[in-house]
Amino acid sequence: MLYARKINLKNKNDSNVLLYNLTEAGGRVLDVGCACGDLSALLAAKKKCRCTGFEADRESVEICWKRKVFDEVLQIDLNNFAAVDYPRFREAFDTIICGDVLEHLQRPDAVLAELKSLLKPGGCFLVSLPNAAHASIKTGLLLDDWSYTELGILDKTHLRFFTASSIAGMFADAGLKITTTCRTTLPPEGFQKHKICELPSETAAFILNDPQSFVFQYVFRAVPATGRLQRKNLENLLPGETESADGGLMFKIKRFLLLKIPGMIKYIQKIRLR
Repeated sequence: MLYARKINLKNKNDSNVLLYNLTEAGGRVLDVGCACGDLSALLAAKKKCRCTGFEADRESVEICWKRKVFDEVLQIDLNNFAAVDYPRFREAFDTIICGDVLEHLQRPDAVLAELKSLLKPGGCFLVSLPNAAHASIKTGLLLDDWSYTELGILDKTHLRFFTASSIAGMFADAGLKITTTCRTTLPPEGFQKHKICELPSETAAFILNDPQSFVFQYVFRAVPATGRLQRKNLENLLPGETESADGGLMFKIKRFLLLKIPGMIKYIQKIRLR
């Protein structure tokens, strides 16, 4: 599936904007799962980064080449990625961006281990991952529903699902310390067909009292480190209260399209690429 994004840098509730803001200017960047190259295009133009892209979808790779913002774009199935096959990339990158990509992989932990060898000393990962503990997912489970959607937390192409705790553990196991963190938010109903008001009021209140029920994506920097990292990683992912998400009119329109006319999303993606 093509993932094309028009990134508005004024939108602070966009994982791509947060990843952009966390990226240091002038560095060499590996954009893992670069899709159609929207984030790298901004990094190259505005932050003078030299970008390399890894992407599985052939059509997306062709679009990336046409944009002429990458030093190199490789069509790679990350599920079979071995760093040893790319010796020119060993310790080559200041920043490795994994923007909403690890959840699409069979063994994201193994891929992290392979990618880690491509970091320069002092380099970092920048990561965004969707939150499976969002209110909409909790609501659906309590109502015996686990419906996949075209986009969102239960995107039908997602193979793995994460909470703050499991993210903290996976990165600790990889020898990566989570440092700078931020989050995007999503209204409690998300893109699932059930709404939290369908639950008993006490149950709904319990869910809404958890700040993580409003987190859509965790966005963070992680650096190689040693020691017992899991607790520290979790503390850094959950630094405090998360603001409730309203969403507004555009969210309501997008939710309607995803639930009622799911094919429209693919059509809109194609239009954006023209």
